[in-house]
Amino acid sequence: MRHVIVTGGAGLIGNSLIRKLLHENVEVTVIDNFSRGIKSSLQTLPIKIVDADLLNSDSWSTIFADTDTVFHLAAKIGSIDYLHGSLERELSTLDGNSTIDRNVFHACVENEVPRVVYTSSVSVYPLSRQMLPHAKLREDDLEPVNPDGGYGWAKLLGERALNLMPHAKIGIARIFITYGPYCSLSDTAHVIPSLIKKAIAYPKEKFTVWGNGEQSRTFMYIDDCVDALLLLEKRATSPPIIVNVGSTEEISIRDLVNAVIKISGKSITPEFDETKQVGPTSRIPIIEKASELGWTPKVPLREGLPKVYDWIDNTLEAGKHG
Repeated sequence: MRHVIVTGGAGLIGNSLIRKLLHENVEVTVIDNFSRGIKSSLQTLPIKIVDADLLNSDSWSTIFADTDTVFHLAAKIGSIDYLHGSLERELSTLDGNSTIDRNVFHACVENEVPRVVYTSSVSVYPLSRQMLPHAKLREDDLEPVNPDGGYGWAKLLGERALNLMPHAKIGIARIFITYGPYCSLSDTAHVIPSLIKKAIAYPKEKFTVWGNGEQSRTFMYIDDCVDALLLLEKRATSPPIIVNVGSTEEISIRDLVNAVIKISGKSITPEFDETKQVGPTSRIPIIEKASELGWTPKVPLREGLPKVYDWIDNTLEAGKHG
C-alpha cells in the first residue's frame, strides 16, 4: 500500500486532501502541532496522527522513512493583519515558515522520499504586479523579485530550495485563495470565513469590512484545490514543475460581501473601514499551464459559497452546545 505523509494536515486543505487519499486506499500519516489546541475531525479517520512541532525536527524526521509522497502543506498562515500587521509579524512568519520548510525538506532528503508536493502561494509574485487593477499572474512573472512580505519570501525560498533537492520528483502549486469546509474560524481567519462569521453574528456585532471593497480576488473551492494537488503528485518532475492553482472567477470584495449578505437572508448594511490594511489590489491566476496538465477549477463561487456558509453556521452552532 502506498504511504503518504501530509504535513499541516489539520488545516483546510489537509482535511479534504486526506479524505480524498483515503478513498484511493492510501496509508496516510498526518504531522501537525495538535497540542496548539486544534480540535480536529481527523481523530475519527483511519490514519496515523503525529502530534509534532514542525519547528523542531528531533522527534519526527524518522517517520519519513518508507514514504512514497510527502504533501507539504504546513505553514504559518492567517489574515492580513496576522501575517503583515507589523514588522515583527513579518519577521516571525518568514522565520517560522522557512524553518518548517527546512526541517521537512531535510527529512525528505535524509529518507530519500521520491515525491514531494509543495503548497506555495500567490504571495511569491512581485507586489508591484499585485497592486495593479485586474492583475493577471503567470508562473514566470517573478521579476522584479519582491514577494508579499515575510510569507511571500518564505514561500519563494521554499521553491528555490526544492530546486536543489536531489533524487526527488517535485510538484509546486502556487495556490490562490482557497475556501471550503474545515477552514479556520479563528480571529485570524481568511476573508470568506471572516465575512460569514460577521454575517452570522449580526446584529449582535457590527458587520465591518476592511478597506473600501474595491480590491478584487478569486476564490477556489477546496475540492478543486485537492484535485490539483493529486494531479501534481502524478505529474511531479525533476527539476520541479510549478503551476498556478486557483479560480479565474474575479470578484470584488464589495460584491463578495453582498453575496454573503444575500445568503444570510438578513438585512445588513456593511460598514467599510478604509483606514484598515487590505493588501494587494488584485490577484488573478493565469492557469494555462495547469490546464495543459488536465486541471481546471469546476466549482463556481455561487455553488461553493452557500456550502461553506452552511458549514460555518452549523459548526458555530455545534460549538455553542459543546
